[in-house]
Amino acid sequence: MELSCPSWRGGVDKLNPNLYINKLLDYRKLRQSKTSRVLCEMCHNGTRATAAMCGACSFLLCNSCVKKHKTTPGLKDHVILTWKVLQSPSLKSQYARQVYCQKHSQRMTLYCEPCEILVCRDCASEDHSRDRAGENHNAKELDKVAHKCKNCIGGLMKKTEDDVISKINQKIQNLDKGLKTLQENCAKEEKKIEQHYADLKKALSEEEKNMIRKVHDINKDMKEELTSRKKEMERDLIKTREGLEFCQNVLVRGNNTELLTLWQQMERRLKQLASQETGNRTFGDFKAVSFHPSSLPQVWGSLSVFPWFDIKGPTVVGLSCSVTVTSFSTETPQIQVTSPQGNTTLIQTTAHSSPPPAAGKGQTSRVRRVWGAKWRPQESGKHTLGVCMGGSNDLGSLTVNVGSNNPVLRFGQKGSQQGQFDRPMDVAVREDRLYVADMFNNRVQVFNLSGNFCYSFSTITSCGSLAVQTDGTIVVKSGAEVKKFSPSGELLHKFPLDKCIKPADIAVQRDGRVVVADPDKHSIFLFEADGTLVKQVGGQGQGEGQFNGPVIPPGGTKPAVVFLTLVLETKKGDHRVIDY
Repeated sequence: MELSCPSWRGGVDKLNPNLYINKLLDYRKLRQSKTSRVLCEMCHNGTRATAAMCGACSFLLCNSCVKKHKTTPGLKDHVILTWKVLQSPSLKSQYARQVYCQKHSQRMTLYCEPCEILVCRDCASEDHSRDRAGENHNAKELDKVAHKCKNCIGGLMKKTEDDVISKINQKIQNLDKGLKTLQENCAKEEKKIEQHYADLKKALSEEEKNMIRKVHDINKDMKEELTSRKKEMERDLIKTREGLEFCQNVLVRGNNTELLTLWQQMERRLKQLASQETGNRTFGDFKAVSFHPSSLPQVWGSLSVFPWFDIKGPTVVGLSCSVTVTSFSTETPQIQVTSPQGNTTLIQTTAHSSPPPAAGKGQTSRVRRVWGAKWRPQESGKHTLGVCMGGSNDLGSLTVNVGSNNPVLRFGQKGSQQGQFDRPMDVAVREDRLYVADMFNNRVQVFNLSGNFCYSFSTITSCGSLAVQTDGTIVVKSGAEVKKFSPSGELLHKFPLDKCIKPADIAVQRDGRVVVADPDKHSIFLFEADGTLVKQVGGQGQGEGQFNGPVIPPGGTKPAVVFLTLVLETKKGDHRVIDY
């Protein structure tokens, strides 16, 4: 049975070399030559290799061949790995095996930016020349491209360190504070319980022990929760630091070949780290328990366990975020939101976890329950979220700073002239150009990032979705077809979407394959660049691999804008484009 890789179609022989694994193999080969009789692999005259290896030829060498490498003009730039280098960590880190072109047996000393691959000089002149008709190539010296990559990786590393590590450290400090406050709070409430039940003498001794046991149990549960949260933050901190350390080691070694081979992987990893959720959780100011004494002759007191919040998603005006409340109570909580102006709103919650079995008489069920709700802030500023439950409305609070959602760029109005729209349906960004699918005007309009009109071209039929490839090719879903246009708007190729019922959104992979979402068929289609159907996945349902009206979000999932920080939103019924 033959299985195909969904992300690589070039064959194993065309995979990029793994420089790190190759270096480890060189180290292993050199160590073996030190302990066993291994002959020189270059001269083949029966001379024993002297624990020296050429990183370019991948040959174990004798003394004579080592000298030839140092004196022969064509071999002078080859890197020799010796036993001394292997023993020294500083020298060992500087060793790098050269990468050679399999086609021309030359060192790959150039990098084609549009193709994102290393090339040799012959490949640059034959296959990656700027003069090749209909193709976009730009082969540059490694040093020139590596400088830009270093700046990109360095900036992402700094952003990760500033945005993620600082947040994780702050969360760990808050959790440490929570653990300390939890202990102090529980100790204080325990003393109140002891004092209260000491007044009730012998008749209340059993109740006193029962209440203290409850506090101890709550203390244990809450401590486990806080400790688990702290360990999670510490794991995230270690993972983030390891990612930064890996990138730092690549940059320090200064090996441009290794950097250019790994920089996309490093970039994806750093962006993943920079965008990871660090949570926004509080534990009701870390108060875990409060004792409520009763006056004589009433014997029984009660305990109130404070819930805690967890907010996921951006807290921005007009955007929905998820709020969860975790508690040990059986009652359904409400979330009370107080705006900066003092206005209060109650949000109803729904259960996210099944209730535990009912506790027996004289027992309490301390199984956690989780409720959730959606919150869409309507104004910016500091909001206070509190929990109302069981007649109490002071069971913990959380202050959330809601950011504004004011557009930094707005342009367009309804019409058919330049810069006007009639139902703008989709946008894409490539370098300094913004592309808008102007649906009922049957065209694509192109602007700069300041909103100034550059040019437009006709799609003949209505266009609903678009994407831009790395080489500037504009791919448009026009009617029931996919059309590809040159950067200047010339039609290059088109193919029908006859396998779809009502195709809606498209996205383009780096290799040119086209992804189409069909919400009416509840499926995702993958086509080759020439329109050949590769596969269809989905089907209506809620199970794994099933969809219910799938769409491709504008901007965020399309390769054309994966490196941009601005987010573009199309207001369909407003005849304008808004840049947030």
